[in-house]
Amino acid sequence: MSNKQPISIQVFDKVEVEGTPVPYCILEARDENSTIARALVDASALSDDRRCLRALIDGGLPTAYSRIKIRLLLDAASTTASASSTKVATRCGWHGNEYVLPHKTIGPANTKWVHKAVFSARTSLAAGGRLDQELCNFIEKRVKRSDYLLFATLLAFTSPILDLIGEREGCAFYPVGNSSTGKTTLLLMANALTQPLSSRRLRQFDFTPTGWEELCFEHNDNILCLDEISSLTEQQRKDLPKLVYTLANGMGKRRSKAASIAAEFPELSWRTLGFISGEQPVDTLPGRQQSSGQDARFIGINIPLREAGGIFGSPESFPPQKSEKYVRRLEKLCKTYNGDHFERWLHFLATDRHGITDRAKKLCDMYTNELAGDNADNLARRRARKFAVVAAVGHLLSESQIFRWSRDRPVRAIRRVFKASNELLKAGQPQHERAAQYARTLVSKIAVSHRFEGISHPGSKKPKNPLGILMKRSGRRVIAVLGNKVAEAFDEPNTKELESVLSMVTGLVQTSDNRSSMRQQIQFKGKSRASYLVLDQKTLLRLAASNLKAMKAFAKQEA
Repeated sequence: MSNKQPISIQVFDKVEVEGTPVPYCILEARDENSTIARALVDASALSDDRRCLRALIDGGLPTAYSRIKIRLLLDAASTTASASSTKVATRCGWHGNEYVLPHKTIGPANTKWVHKAVFSARTSLAAGGRLDQELCNFIEKRVKRSDYLLFATLLAFTSPILDLIGEREGCAFYPVGNSSTGKTTLLLMANALTQPLSSRRLRQFDFTPTGWEELCFEHNDNILCLDEISSLTEQQRKDLPKLVYTLANGMGKRRSKAASIAAEFPELSWRTLGFISGEQPVDTLPGRQQSSGQDARFIGINIPLREAGGIFGSPESFPPQKSEKYVRRLEKLCKTYNGDHFERWLHFLATDRHGITDRAKKLCDMYTNELAGDNADNLARRRARKFAVVAAVGHLLSESQIFRWSRDRPVRAIRRVFKASNELLKAGQPQHERAAQYARTLVSKIAVSHRFEGISHPGSKKPKNPLGILMKRSGRRVIAVLGNKVAEAFDEPNTKELESVLSMVTGLVQTSDNRSSMRQQIQFKGKSRASYLVLDQKTLLRLAASNLKAMKAFAKQEA
């Protein structure tokens, strides 16, 4: 386009911009057929043709136009300026009944809010692309057997509900575990579900306190995913509880009146949930205070060992090689996903905001009471409330049919993840790591001891004075530890705690009806019966995989 082609500029004044009392104007440059550029400038900039030209170029105006040309057009337009009803949002999220995204606003047809990013040509270029729903198709197939995958999916859709139910306190969920378990992949997935293609890289911990506030502000009514606290310096690790408190509190530092009026130093507020990964157990982090509000603001979620399935959490269904394959597939889909599930969720909430608000509040109260129990103190209820909100989102997502899974599947997953989180809170180290240590102890004893006897099938003659028996049951090899020898077999006098840890490993504790139970009776030849703790041999060996010598000795003895 050249200078010779006619354009006109229209000025819309009295534009309200969120967070500042300064009056703004919208400039629209039009050719004969349509609007070719839009710019947002404060009213004082109308006399500065250089600033106006830069703003219009950033909004899509070809660079062929000169300052002199723009000045003449602005002078003509200023005399016929029109008042605008448009309101400009400086943050994403809910503004009344409208949810503002950088490239569009979701809400009633007569919406007045737009994001400031719509005045940049770069935003419109980044917002398009071919619809790609493969990531969500993958999720729908795999969440049937993965509580962690489902929890992360629900968490990505949870932040927009906080405003509806009046939930002011946010929190950060902290998936913790060894490397190669898929923790970062969960974050990549949650980030991909809610962010455009141009924002698929996870943020690192590298910011000042003010930068942290701005980051939370940018993710208002959305999820903030940050990878690996291992990248923190020692000082940043000490400051982590303060950062999490700031995120959960939803308010930045209070500034002076003069500074808050200036657009460069506004007072920031937000509602957001954090999703932060790491390998260091929560209780070992600097500044960690147990039995304090930190328990409800920084919530650890233990990810199983790689040998136990990692984020797919079921070694029976997903052996390590298959889990790694699914993790690679999931990471690839996160890079290309350009679907509309999050926008459909926002439409669902905005269409019947009042009705959904009432249902969401009732669901949150119901799930809070269920998860917390009758005798929970205030801190325990606050923790339970965080999971209850996620469970309510799962219920509403099922109702919306945005995802095709059974109505009760989300809440079943939340119950198990909540239980695992509570176990992690009580224990000094992640439960699957403790389970692995127990597994190595038992495998070592089997390898070097003659007190585990093999029997061909249930109903054989009862062994004399064993720690346990090796047998086949329903086509699977199992290790049955004699009930009164459990403490000796695992070198753990606290059998109740031991059994609680082992029960967290999917597929490890076995019963004849395939439901996890601590002890069961085995019938031997004649009328002899005994109580045993029955463990799946294959799962136990995977847990103990790091102890290769014990595994080889055990395999040799079995041969």
